[in-house]
Amino acid sequence: MKKIFIFIASTIIGIQAPQLISLKEYYSGKGVIFDKNYKYPFIESDYKQPFTPTLKQIKQAEDLLFSDYYDYRTKVLDSFKSNYKLNTKLKEPKKVKNKFFKYYRQYAGYTNNSNDSIIYIGLFNFSNQKKANQYFEGWDKTLSLGSGEYYQDNQEFYLMNLTQKKIVFK
Repeated sequence: MKKIFIFIASTIIGIQAPQLISLKEYYSGKGVIFDKNYKYPFIESDYKQPFTPTLKQIKQAEDLLFSDYYDYRTKVLDSFKSNYKLNTKLKEPKKVKNKFFKYYRQYAGYTNNSNDSIIYIGLFNFSNQKKANQYFEGWDKTLSLGSGEYYQDNQEFYLMNLTQKKIVFK
């Protein structure tokens, strides 16, 4: 009875729990979609309006991540005048897919001031389940980023501009 009341109450006031998904053709882990009613916690200067990403949009964002990852990361490294050399194997989308295959995903969507569709992808390394469960507790309920060495080595996030078909560079 209590569960029915919570379900009805959340439906009436428009609160939705994040939707868990599985896209085995992209990764072995889990994914979660945060709907348009979820308050996007990150400050984006061109943030206009939230939307709930569709599976089609999520797949487009994943494909874009795989195909543009090397060029994007190279651009980031160049902007910091870094001498770090990215593995050239990551030019191949299949290698990028393998790199992130055991990462769990978070997805959120918004339109920017130019009305471009932006998909946020948060990536969490769950290859060591026990440690990941400790550090990424609640990953499926809250959009979040951690700080510190573990997070630096096991978490990444990207903003995918589906309209312009590119990873957003800031």
